[in-house]
Amino acid sequence: MPPDPFAYKQLSKASPRRLAFTARARLNEWVSRQTFPKTAFPIEEPERLPNVPDYPAADTAVTPQQMAVLFAAMDHTAEETAPSVEIGAYRGVTTKLLASRSTRPYFAVDPFIGYGGAAEDFELFIARTKELPNLT
Repeated sequence: MPPDPFAYKQLSKASPRRLAFTARARLNEWVSRQTFPKTAFPIEEPERLPNVPDYPAADTAVTPQQMAVLFAAMDHTAEETAPSVEIGAYRGVTTKLLASRSTRPYFAVDPFIGYGGAAEDFELFIARTKELPNLT
């Protein structure tokens, strides 16, 4: 079996390994679509979402409405003690806003490699989040 999903693209479209991978991926997607409505965060009244403070929007792909939904999710799970995990921390804007909204452990994951400017992004991330005691 190739080490990553993109390696399957090198195989012939008629390859049994590629066909099996594709079938499994499509089945997983179908299961996810069936399960999503049961696990989706309910937003029945979008106008009642929490207010979002001003933040440097140029340093994140998260829109104000998306940020409000994330705030609501953090508020909805405020009693949880399990850690929060953010995948793709980029420049730390979302990390700072969400991790400072809770005292539970917060993990931010980003390799900061593979594109130009990664070192500068990592420096911005560290500068923005250095005061957060619950952040790893």
